[in-house]
Order: sequence, then C-alpha cells, then structure tokens
Amino acid sequence: MASKTIAPYGEWKSDISAEDATAGSRSLTSPRVCPKTKRAFFVESRTNGTNGIVEITPTRLKHVLPDGSSAATTVYEYGGLAYAVIPGNKLTILFSDAHAKALKVLDVDEGTVSAILESATLRYADFDAHPEIADGSHDHAWVLAVEEDHAKPKPEDVKNYVAAINTVTKEIKRVVEGADFYSYPRFSPDGRYMAWLQWSHPNLPFLGVKLFLAEFDSSDASVTNIKAVAGRDGNSIAEPRWSPDGQLYFGSDESGYRQLCKLDNGSSETIMLPGLENAEIGEAQWRVGCQTCIFLTNTTIIAAPVTFGSYQLVHINLQTKTWTKLDVPLTDIHTDCLAPISATSFLVIGSGHTTPSGVYRVTILPPNLTTQTTILCSSVDAILPESIFSSPGHIQLTTANPQPARGYAYFAINYTGSSGHGKAYREALFGAWGILDRDDVVEAINHLASRGMIDRARVGIEGGSAGGYNVLCSLTWHPDVFAGGISYCGVGDLKALDVETHKMESHYLEVLLKLDGMSEEEKEALFRARSPLYHAEWITAPLLLVHGDEDNVVPIEQSREVKGRIEGRGGQVEMIVLEGEGHDFYRADSWRTILVEGEKWWARTLLGRRGGE
Repeated sequence: MASKTIAPYGEWKSDISAEDATAGSRSLTSPRVCPKTKRAFFVESRTNGTNGIVEITPTRLKHVLPDGSSAATTVYEYGGLAYAVIPGNKLTILFSDAHAKALKVLDVDEGTVSAILESATLRYADFDAHPEIADGSHDHAWVLAVEEDHAKPKPEDVKNYVAAINTVTKEIKRVVEGADFYSYPRFSPDGRYMAWLQWSHPNLPFLGVKLFLAEFDSSDASVTNIKAVAGRDGNSIAEPRWSPDGQLYFGSDESGYRQLCKLDNGSSETIMLPGLENAEIGEAQWRVGCQTCIFLTNTTIIAAPVTFGSYQLVHINLQTKTWTKLDVPLTDIHTDCLAPISATSFLVIGSGHTTPSGVYRVTILPPNLTTQTTILCSSVDAILPESIFSSPGHIQLTTANPQPARGYAYFAINYTGSSGHGKAYREALFGAWGILDRDDVVEAINHLASRGMIDRARVGIEGGSAGGYNVLCSLTWHPDVFAGGISYCGVGDLKALDVETHKMESHYLEVLLKLDGMSEEEKEALFRARSPLYHAEWITAPLLLVHGDEDNVVPIEQSREVKGRIEGRGGQVEMIVLEGEGHDFYRADSWRTILVEGEKWWARTLLGRRGGE
C-alpha cells in the first residue's frame, strides 16, 4: 500500500505535465456530417497554430487536410465556422484558410487543394451548401457565406455581406448587403429560401439581432422578397435552424430567456418546454456558426441548453413538447458542438468535470431514450485517471463546497452581464461595466471566505479580454483583497479601446457604458474614471500581463502602458509578449509558456515560494 505524502496547499505534485496540457492537447470543434454520404468530419488544432480537418472513418481518424493548409477564419476577428462539406459527385470541402489569406476547396479523396480566391482583404466564414449540390446539379453549386471586406481597413470602413460562392465556376456574388453584420446564412431543405441573421451598430451578436427570410433563385443566385420575420421590438434572435421538412426554428429572448421558437405564418411561436423556462437555447456568441441545437427528424431536436451557467444535453420531442435529459457524461457543451448523423444518432464535442474534451458519437435507444456513448477522439494524448481531477460545485452563493485541485480552490465567476442567466442579468451590466463586475468578484470572495472555503490572505485573480479588464479593475479599486493577478490581453484604457478596436466591437462601449446623449467631455471623463490605466498607481498586488503582439481586438499597447504606469511608481509588474499571437492564443508553445509561467507566478504570490520553484 503506497504511503501518502503530506504537502502544503498548492504544492501537491501534479500528474499532469506542461507537455500533457499543451503539445499533447488540441482544441476540437465544428463537427459536420455530409447529408448524402454520412461521412463525418471535425476541425482539430495543430501545435503550430493551424487547424486540420479530420474525417471519422469506421476504422480510424483520417487527417484529410494537407499540412500546408489551415481551416481557419478571422471574420469578426473571433472567427468561427471555417468550412462546409459539399456533397456532390465528388466529396469536397470548401474552407477558409486565414493563414494563406485564401478561400480553398479540398478534394477529400484525392487529398488535393485548389484555391477559389486569394485575397489579402476578403475573408469568409459560416458556410452553408445549397441542397442541389447533393443532387449533382453542379451548374448551381452555390454555397452561402459571410463575407468581410477589409479593402479599407479602418473599422468604420470594413464591410460585411452575405455572399454566394460557386465552387465550380469560382464566381462569388454579394447577395445581401446594407447591414453592418451578418451571420447564419442558411438554405431551406428545398433550396427555395434562405434565412440569415443581421444587426447594425451599436447592437451586438446578442443584442438587437433580427432574423430575415428571402427567396433564392439557384440559376443566378438572385435573392428576392426579403423580409424581417423575427427580432422586432428589441428582441434578439440566435441560431436559426431549418427542420428537415422546411420549418424554420430559432432562439428568441422575448420571454427574458432565449427560448426555442418556430416561424408560423409570418410570426414566431414559442415552443413551451416546462422545466426549461429559465434555460437559454441556441447560442448568441462572438464566433459565427455556433451549432448547439440540431434536428434528428422533423419532430426531434438535440440541444445543449444552459441554465445559470450549467449545460446539459437534452432530447426534445416537438410533437409532445416534452424534453428528456440524456445520460451523457458531458457538462461543458457549447459553441459549435453538435452534428446530426441519423434519426437516432449524432456527434457531440464536450467535456466532463473529470474527463477532457472529446468528440463523441451518441446513439439513442428506444423506447426510454437510453444512450450509448462512444469517444472517437480525445483532446489530449495522455491517459489520465479521473481520480486526479476535482468535481466543481455550482454556487449561487448558497451551495456545496467545491473540492480543491492541488490545494488551490478555483472559483469561476459568472459576474453580472454574463450569458446563460437570461436577458435581464446580461443587460444589467449595461452602463455599469467596470463597477458591478469588479464588485461581484469581491462579494464572491467575501462569501467564500466567510464559509471557510478559502484563505482570504491568499487570493489571486486572472482573466482574459473583458476578464482581463476585470482583473485590472479589481486590483485597482480593491487593492487589499488580492495577493496577485494575471491579465491576459486585458483592457486598460477604455478610450483607446473605443478608438482602436475592430469593427464588431467598435461601438460596444456605447452599450456597456450607455454613452448615448453624453457630450464629448462627459465621455472623456467617464472613460478616464473607468480605465484602470489612469489609476494603476493604486495597484499594490503583483501583476503579470500576458499579451499577443498581433492582437487586433485589444492592442498590446494597452498592457504596455499599464506596465509602464505601475513601474513608474515602483510596483511589481511583469509582462510576457507572445509573438505572432492575436487576441486568442493558438500555438502549443504559447500555451506552454502561459501554463509554466502562470504556475510560477501563483507559487510566488500565493504560496510565497521564491522564484516560483
């Protein structure tokens, strides 16, 4: 019997190496199944920061995209769905290659790649193939996509469209224009109609989004009879999805929570699902092409609703308007994670509390909807025992004690403004960004400390992007609460963000700070009051800044200026610059740096180990 080793909290030896968590791991997304052949694919990240496409064959996983190409897009900077399976006489895949700045076609069986377009200014994403392609009508081989034109690179000059791409003739036509943003262009099953989402400044992917419907003529890709069908009166729409028999469904937050709705005679009908009234169905995310709700049959839906930040996988019967939670060992199922295979099976990408992310095939067995779940691909190479992982507790400041990991208690806060808690909670942050979110953090710390769940003297805070802003705000306005912090690509100067950020978020502050009606002097004063940069001398806790030098969302100068301010008054601050990385980090070596240096930072600041060793 092995003897136990006693060690202080935070110094327990880990069975997970940095290599296991970086070079030995990969991100998995966007499962898709050819509707004609049922051949299945997904996107897998490579250690060099590019993305491959993997086919799921009966006997193995086959990497079908040559190493010289990458399935990735930078539409709206955050990207998203970068490919579509084209089920013609020869199976092909249309994909965006952001690294090569090209739109390409892969012949899956021959393994050859050809370019439809090479452009330094045009970007494409969120693809959907016309159903005539599956019937062999190659003259009308149209694929819908979101097109983004950076011919004039200033955010106010960048243009977006819905485009139709002919994969045979290489013709590209702009078929819908006039709005600032588009997403989810999708053909009806008979190809006669197309639906899409659109919104304009200052609205956002989850605010003021409308659903449009039009007729589509496949002979020349002309679009007629355009009309808005949902999203009026300030409601916001997400994830439109056609049923196999041609009914249009979508998520709408009209009730206060994003509920499943159906277009019926020109108006939306909410599908009442008792027990899911406070759930959000269908994602409204920064990344295009999210697929968290799919049809298996005309009357059967698989969905991954989120309730107060917790996901579940459910089977919805539209005939009886009932739902059943599926017995699948996954708790984190979001973004672009589902694809239908048959009337009783589907692919899902997700992770559990004690299991890494993976691609799974789920088969539903009648009559009680029991399931058979098979893992097809794990996101990690190492085989790690589930016993070394902790199972978190869901806390609404009232629930069970979370289990410690290596002696660290980790608390992920859904502060005011977070999604998955309904419209009112999400919009409560509007006008109060930088106040309510930072104060929520301290309230959570006080609660955890009062219950004896954490050591109040050894609390650290970390976050990225808006979460990085929260780190900087929390350290600035609550300097005595934290022993250290790490900000990843965090916002330090709101005015600079307002001036320098990319198109989609270039009016974000109008919403988050409620700038409408303010004079320029009032805006200037508010920017300064809410910007940690101008109060950085208040930060007394050691701060680590991590930033990609090609970040187009929050430029790296933001972190450099914060660092300079803290250094100017003699504070403790360090900075890691990840060369060649943008707002999101993709390369394995970048993540290894973050992991190794982050662990050293917490060892120094929370555990008091010199040098972090």
